Amino acid sequence: MDYGIKNKVALISGGTSGIGFSATQALLNEGVNVVVFSRSKENIDRAKKQFIVGDSKLLILQGDLSNSDSLEKIIKTVNDELGTIDIFVASSGGPSFGEAQSLTEDDFNLALQSNFVSIATLTNKLLPSMKAQKWGRIVFVTTSGVIQPVKNLALSNVARSALVSFAKTLSSEIASEGITVNSVIPGMIETTRLKQVIAKRAKTNGIILNEQLENEYSEIPAKRFGTPQEIANLIVFLCSQGASYVTGSRIAADGGYIKSQ
Repeated sequence: MDYGIKNKVALISGGTSGIGFSATQALLNEGVNVVVFSRSKENIDRAKKQFIVGDSKLLILQGDLSNSDSLEKIIKTVNDELGTIDIFVASSGGPSFGEAQSLTEDDFNLALQSNFVSIATLTNKLLPSMKAQKWGRIVFVTTSGVIQPVKNLALSNVARSALVSFAKTLSSEIASEGITVNSVIPGMIETTRLKQVIAKRAKTNGIILNEQLENEYSEIPAKRFGTPQEIANLIVFLCSQGASYVTGSRIAADGGYIKSQ
């Protein structure tokens, strides 16, 4: 299928692991030139060996989403080497574990800065060039917790809810300028973070890991976890020409896990 985005330029935060990695590879497969940035040199070095670039171009940069100077440098590097950024996918890692009632002011500030403020700020930095060309695609990868709170992940539930609200608000302001803004809401996806969550739940419940896994599967109508590739497929569609009328949406890919929307 031709998604009509060959030679577009995409910027992906958190693109060296998990869903972000799969989204990067999926966009490369569609002929998109992709720029990935991460704070972790270890993740960068590993990702360089794993991506299959083909005829596309790939830049992997070290940068901090929460540092304004770092973001300005990344944007300048992309503009100089690849041109205007057409697509922005935010797929950064989630905040630390914890219940809402135990969180401190510092906990809230850090989570909101990392998972909302920094992403919204970068988005706004990219808007002028998207507006100038009357085309842009913005996709935020969030969590099922924005609809159905996930136990012991209060910071993620709260911070990413703010991001979803921002996406809906922004989409209504710029829809007439050829720019779409959507939120992807993954359910339980096979990532390193999910493994950490399941292991923590097993320990809390005093049961072995396999038993906890069976408990988790029983809560999902599809009776399995999703894969990063399945989320990446949705992201690619939302970045496509064919998704030009899809904006301001929050789209779940969860195997039926979320009870209501």
